[in-house]
Amino acid sequence: MLFSLRPKHLLQVLSILLLQYGCTPILYITGDIKKLKYEDSITVKSFALNEKAEYNTLFVAKDEKNLVFFTDTIVNHLPAILIFNKDQVNIFADRTCPWSTIRYLDSLNDRGNDTSVMISKKITVQKLLAPLVPITGVWPDEKTLSQYDYFIFYTWAKFVPKLSKKMINDVNKFVERNSNRVFIGAINLDLQQSWIRKS
Repeated sequence: MLFSLRPKHLLQVLSILLLQYGCTPILYITGDIKKLKYEDSITVKSFALNEKAEYNTLFVAKDEKNLVFFTDTIVNHLPAILIFNKDQVNIFADRTCPWSTIRYLDSLNDRGNDTSVMISKKITVQKLLAPLVPITGVWPDEKTLSQYDYFIFYTWAKFVPKLSKKMINDVNKFVERNSNRVFIGAINLDLQQSWIRKS
């Protein structure tokens, strides 16, 4: 019934839902959220490979407790993107809507290592990585950290395939156009089968 409305009225209804409930309920209404299921590293890597996701390292949460910490403390939506400068200071973090920070990617070529637009000092690269474990690639060691101008971490999950594919596509486009030295970390937020085995 919602989609039988005229485009003008549909936009009004979706705007009201967005203002009242935020971004997530709209995903349920449009069917963009799939049923949650446990994934393993093979299915996560396969999804990333099929989507030609660009990254230096692919991460997952260490366990369910760390996933809760990550989603409550670091990001509160999915997909999301966090951008850190050369000094690993968070220069862009917008917790209002999943795709909001992606618009800043193209400005990185013009920005240099400017931190005047800094939004959050609360989120550091170390805090971001603490609840995560790499399943492909490695975190650069202290000697190689200085080779990067920016550190970009983006989240995605198989249970939100349309938005995850869009995020991956947007990051891939950025990588193609980018002239900076950027470390890209892809963070998968699906539930992991390995957590069940630990219990």
